[in-house]
Amino acid sequence: MGYGFAETWPATTIVGEGGIVHPLWLGPNCVNKFAGKSAVNTPKNPRPGAAGLPGLGHQTQKAPTLPGLGAPVNVNAQRVQSGYQLERMMNEAIEHHRSGRREEAERLYRGVLQQVPDQPDALNLLGVLAVDGGRKDLAADLISRALAKRPTDPNIQNNMGNVYLTQRRYDEAAEHLENAIAFKPDFTEAFFNLGRARRFQGDLGEARYYYERVLELSPRHAPAVTAIARTWEDEGDMKKAEDGYKQAMVEFPDIAGGYRGLSHVRKWKGEEPEIKEMLELFESETVRPRERVGLAYALGKIHDDLKDFDKAFEYYKFANDNSGIEHDHDAVVRQYDEIMRVFTKEFFDKNFGHGHESKQPIFIVGMPRSGTTLTEQIFAGHRDVFGAGELEYMARSMRRAYALSGGIHGPEAYNRLSTDCWRILGQQYLKLVESKAPEAERVVDKMPHNYEQLGLIAQALPNAKIIHLKRQAPDCCLSCFMHDFNEFHSYNRDLRNAGLYYRQYERLMDHWAEVLPIPMFQLKYEDLVTDQEATIRKMLDFCELDWDENCLNFHKLKRNVVTPSNTQVRQPMYKRSKDRWRNYGENLRPLLDALEWETREEQKGAAE
Repeated sequence: MGYGFAETWPATTIVGEGGIVHPLWLGPNCVNKFAGKSAVNTPKNPRPGAAGLPGLGHQTQKAPTLPGLGAPVNVNAQRVQSGYQLERMMNEAIEHHRSGRREEAERLYRGVLQQVPDQPDALNLLGVLAVDGGRKDLAADLISRALAKRPTDPNIQNNMGNVYLTQRRYDEAAEHLENAIAFKPDFTEAFFNLGRARRFQGDLGEARYYYERVLELSPRHAPAVTAIARTWEDEGDMKKAEDGYKQAMVEFPDIAGGYRGLSHVRKWKGEEPEIKEMLELFESETVRPRERVGLAYALGKIHDDLKDFDKAFEYYKFANDNSGIEHDHDAVVRQYDEIMRVFTKEFFDKNFGHGHESKQPIFIVGMPRSGTTLTEQIFAGHRDVFGAGELEYMARSMRRAYALSGGIHGPEAYNRLSTDCWRILGQQYLKLVESKAPEAERVVDKMPHNYEQLGLIAQALPNAKIIHLKRQAPDCCLSCFMHDFNEFHSYNRDLRNAGLYYRQYERLMDHWAEVLPIPMFQLKYEDLVTDQEATIRKMLDFCELDWDENCLNFHKLKRNVVTPSNTQVRQPMYKRSKDRWRNYGENLRPLLDALEWETREEQKGAAE
């Protein structure tokens, strides 16, 4: 006797760049017997789980504690003797889960695991709850155990790839997604997810190939149509991108992806017929909530183009208020407190100087929307520099440091590393970079949030060059508010949180400026756009690079840009983004108060 679903059903969503929605699904699992041990058989013809299913798996043979999930386990529960009773528990848990009663579902999943600690199906569905709660590290750990139990299960392979995608571990994600396709050659969603991985790896031709395979298998797969258009946008072919987004609008008129993409690649004048279509769909009673959010972002962009800033703000606020993403500011404070507690002057006095001596890496760090993509594009025009985009390699080095420390997680791990470990970490990073650009004299890594990893960078790569991009706080925070970032950037959903987060970023950067044993080039976005050549010359001098005239013609450079700034960096330098926040006036009051902006302006005026 077993259980299953007549069809897979969505549990939650992950939203990628460009408004593409990737559903998380509670996938098909067949529990055939419960007899005090795991006796799960993989279905002969498993239906593919759609994008994002964190199918969790194998545990050790004791009742799992599953830290961080919340609902307590009743350790005194009577031992369930029959497989039938366990199966009833699973079905009841699934019904709770389907109805949104997550705590009840979790309690029952964990009750099953008390009886059968390595039961993959209970762990699979419990993992969906973990991902819903943002506990991706826990999900990745448990899925790896599931693979130990069922290594040829395409659903679990796909799920492992998806969790790695959310962690920006694209190389590892691609490996598991390739496995999923090998085990199930018609696995539509694995093809789609592999396209996502290839896109973020910068291989847009391969990404398109996999998206097209999706459409061969499932012609009505709306996200694939939009994703193909996005690859053209990334390449700078805005005509093909616009045509692709229009195709999505025609074929899937009730889905926001095409409208979102079109709003991004076009400068709006007000008379375009698509605006009326979007407004009607936004007001429709039948449109799904997530699609209404996507349309709100599109309409916000359009009204910003039209300089109707109050209306634009209404749409952006609606989109953020209905994103379903919550932010824990106290967790950010604790995280940065711990970084600053470990990386002190005394720490560097004791440990500095044991990393790899290479001068190849250039790191561009700062808040998102601060000008990091523009700065990388300028560097990429230089004959001796390769722009590698937003690499996740330093995060991989961080995980490696945790392993070398004996399994400690968090900044405290760095206190446990021997002097040789720092060189090992630097060498690992360089090998990964060289796989991207084996002949480049210098390679730019523009992952903005590497500003959190500057202690690790200084220790592992003491000759690296660090460019810190800083943009005027209200402009930077407003720009974040106007973009549909994933849940990693949860601060951008609320203006007050955005301001408080920005101040924590400043606090950490002030700390690095005081204790870091290697120099940083402090680059103001406003200087870059108002005094282009002089600022670029200073930046190149800092990096020990000769002048290259092509750095002034960055907008003519033919290269892939897989960030929200892919349209801006293909234009000559402009100043209209400077003081943009003033257009929104008192709408930004929560942000300005959180930043204590008026006080800053008064202090700045007094100093001048």
